[in-house]
Amino acid sequence: PLDRILSLEGTSFSPAVREAICLLDAEIAFDRGSTLLERLSAIRLDKQEGRRIAEGLGRELERQTVEELENAWKPAKPVPREIEATPERIYFSPDGTTVHIGKEWKEAKVGTVFTTEIPRRGQEPEREHTRYTATMGDAEDLGKRMYIEGLKLGFDPEKTKPVVVADGAHWIWNWAENSLPKERVEIIDFYHAAEKLWDVKRAVFGEDNPKGKRWAETWKGKLYNGKVAACIRGLRRLRPKTKEGRESVRKVIGYYKTNRERMRYDKFRRQGYFIGSGVTESSCKRLVGARMKQAGMRWSCKGAQAILQLRLAVLNDRWDYLWAGRGGCA
Repeated sequence: PLDRILSLEGTSFSPAVREAICLLDAEIAFDRGSTLLERLSAIRLDKQEGRRIAEGLGRELERQTVEELENAWKPAKPVPREIEATPERIYFSPDGTTVHIGKEWKEAKVGTVFTTEIPRRGQEPEREHTRYTATMGDAEDLGKRMYIEGLKLGFDPEKTKPVVVADGAHWIWNWAENSLPKERVEIIDFYHAAEKLWDVKRAVFGEDNPKGKRWAETWKGKLYNGKVAACIRGLRRLRPKTKEGRESVRKVIGYYKTNRERMRYDKFRRQGYFIGSGVTESSCKRLVGARMKQAGMRWSCKGAQAILQLRLAVLNDRWDYLWAGRGGCA
């Protein structure tokens, strides 16, 4: 009975030690976590035992997340709001990065959800509240997780303007079409769109040609000012001498034509919208890369998802909630 009261059933580690193990393993490699724990506390821990404890908590968090996704649209089990105020704008910004799963690389999909007020004329928009989510699953799964995070931040489809800032991947815009209100704003990440010009520059002019650099900088400026049609005309005037160059120009023209309505950067900037998804690219590095893409690391999908859940708990400021008043793992 005392073991049960102290949350020691089935383990020789107290709740505080288990929390330390999980927090270390969320941040650094399992073997380094075991070594650091021993140096700091004189508690010896086999790295496999630490991994078992950390992944066990991560799997429990994933189970809770899946249950939350299943119940989200049931009136009897509404998603708990973490922010009471209804935001004026909410951004959904998905991206992806790879993780070494077994003998191959698999994409981990990462989403950033954040709120902003409508800035005054001449002022830059500022993020208010930010939440992250990630999955080793498919695009539909990430979309559901982003939507849930939006609801937690107070997203009201009738009062909040949803904004999607991302690269040109078709699944992103399909998700937005199927999941978000019709009155939304869709923006192609400016830096991703501008990088297309540099792809053309390398393919047509060569890597170190000064003329090519001037060409790319000129049209980048025009793109920033929303002159997509002019950029397309400028691309068409190029006369590449190689097959690679012609193919590069053709692809970028098609990309710009398909996404021209999402590339009205002059209008978006006047209206106080973010035009870049740098926060999500940064979260791919912080959430996935810093922990899960170190030399020699190999994961299973379930193991990777478990550690992602621990890292999300830290980045989303939910870590203390997992342990407060629970006497052990959530």
